[in-house]
Amino acid sequence: MMREPGRASQLGNWAMHLTTSGVIAWMGLALILVSHHPKCVEDLGWLWYYTGIFGLTAGVGLSEAQRRRELGQRALLEECVRDALTDPLTGLGNRRVLHTELERAVTGPSEAYWLLLIDIDNFKDVNDTHGHQAGDQVLRTVSDTLRNCVRSSDVLTRFGGEEFAILARHSSFASVLRHAGQIRHRIAATRCRHCNVVLRVTCSIGFSRAEASLPATALVEQADQALYLAKGAGRNRCAWHDGTGTALVHATARIPDLVAQTCPSITDRPQVSIGDRIDGTARDPFESLQRVECSSTAGVS
Repeated sequence: MMREPGRASQLGNWAMHLTTSGVIAWMGLALILVSHHPKCVEDLGWLWYYTGIFGLTAGVGLSEAQRRRELGQRALLEECVRDALTDPLTGLGNRRVLHTELERAVTGPSEAYWLLLIDIDNFKDVNDTHGHQAGDQVLRTVSDTLRNCVRSSDVLTRFGGEEFAILARHSSFASVLRHAGQIRHRIAATRCRHCNVVLRVTCSIGFSRAEASLPATALVEQADQALYLAKGAGRNRCAWHDGTGTALVHATARIPDLVAQTCPSITDRPQVSIGDRIDGTARDPFESLQRVECSSTAGVS
């Protein structure tokens, strides 16, 4: 939301106007004295002296007032830009931020970028049952949970409504699958308190990989198709789009989050189950290998 110009900017404008008026008045008085008493010009050295001093002071004042005015305008412009790129409810970046980063991802260096679309399941029921303020609180709570699920290099935005988006770099399919699973489990474990009610929600996730030949809009469409499949299959699921079709995905073996955080030396080989494509053709199952270094002696079951 745009704010009114700051007090510093207003004071700067007043000072500039007052100083300008003072200079004009002083010079007008000097001209009147000279025109009516030309013989007194030689005796009015003090007038020229103080006129010069006042003019110099006025010039400094005008310069400072102009500087403050420019700073105020710059601060106002920066705030307008920030407001234009920020979702006011959650404080996350909005869709403009996402599309800017998507364009960089598909046109920049050849890195493995993945787009994850996250949709809160049955969000309409929250609004209909508990009211829109409860729905807003759910959105804020979920956005806080998502902040704890991303790295500094990831781009987290509110895509619109109850939908969020994450643009992240992952070196493998197993890595992005782990990330999506972590997000899904953490949101399911989140408790949202509104008045005397504790609300729990789940989410569905669709993701797709950015390709140099794939426009940003097409990447969003692929992730959205995968999300649609996840929700249609019962919600609280993950699905992906491989460029030709969508498929549900789930890991049959996972390392607990605590081990993943504190034990960087365990070799985990999650069995990744890939469902059939949306057109009915089958996919070959495969096993992904992920290696983590662990300094702890704690066992993993």
